[in-house]
Amino acid sequence: MGLEINFTQRKPKIPRTCGYCGKRFEVYPSKIKQGRGNFCSSACGRHTPKKRGANHYHWGGGISTAHGYVTVHSPGHPAANKRGQVYKHRLIMEQNLGRYLLPGEIVHYKDGNKKNNRPENLQLFPSDKEHRRFHRGLKRRGIGLTAISPGLGKPGAGD
Repeated sequence: MGLEINFTQRKPKIPRTCGYCGKRFEVYPSKIKQGRGNFCSSACGRHTPKKRGANHYHWGGGISTAHGYVTVHSPGHPAANKRGQVYKHRLIMEQNLGRYLLPGEIVHYKDGNKKNNRPENLQLFPSDKEHRRFHRGLKRRGIGLTAISPGLGKPGAGD
């Protein structure tokens, strides 16, 4: 008597070609809207190369942050990590010096701001020992990070 609804009706499948093996198959339109339906099977889908670098959907132009420091995608650099990232402040110091930095050399931020990578804000120390000595000297003279840049001498905000 009332309105009869048939839930078994589905939209017709759309013919597609597998992106790996070239086999013809059919897929529902909803799968295509989801960005799926490019391969005839999960086995074919696993054979596609991984999207890396500029082809990856999370690509941010090669610039990201790690532990508060700005990093740059530079996979050919000798100091690059396994993801091909290098700290930007180290790259800028290398450009100023015209050579690669040695592994023990430390680049110090004069204002304590890890995102301020201007060359005039960076200072090179030959070793971590010299860098720590510099900070001890500032502390003895009563000049801490709060005097250099207010708000940076708080716990957890050290450089």
